[in-house]
Amino acid sequence: LVLDGNGQIQSNNVLSIPTLSFISGNYSLIGTLQIGNSLSLGGVLSTQSEARLIIESSASVDAQDGGYVNGPLYHRGTGDKFYPIGSGDRYTPVSLAGIQGDNNTLVGVQSINTDIGLSAGTLPVSINEVSADWYWQIISEGLFNGAQVALPILSEDASLFSGDNVRGVVLEANADRSTATNLGRGNGSDNTQVVSQDIT
Repeated sequence: LVLDGNGQIQSNNVLSIPTLSFISGNYSLIGTLQIGNSLSLGGVLSTQSEARLIIESSASVDAQDGGYVNGPLYHRGTGDKFYPIGSGDRYTPVSLAGIQGDNNTLVGVQSINTDIGLSAGTLPVSINEVSADWYWQIISEGLFNGAQVALPILSEDASLFSGDNVRGVVLEANADRSTATNLGRGNGSDNTQVVSQDIT
């Protein structure tokens, strides 16, 4: 399936296609769409409430300039997965490395452009500040035993990384945000991304 321009993909049942090539524009998805072989994004594909875009385990994902999924994006299976996601007009990609589970594991990621709302008393020792603008939600179904997380450093959070003794880490908060765990800073962290040392 090749899309160019603006429109909507709607399905009352699960729609499975081998390839989706989205050249440019803005489309919305209503229903469930499964991609078997490849997804190429050159525009913004919004997953509306209750919509699910699922990338099957052997499918490839590619995002060109300006291309991303606005809403949750799901991958099936284990291993390393790339999530070209965003929120509003911002591209906020995430990678999960070494997803642990089985062939039916389904892991979705969504970027959310708001303060997560962690109180200072919730933060682990030696963590002074968190982003007031962004957080990422991981949604899993089936057996999911974790993965390393790579998050982008966005321009509005660059000030959090100023100073000689400041190092970014990945935090994991529980559903009600009453506790947060420091997943650390692992290999691959630089001035563009922070990679967790431990698995989520």
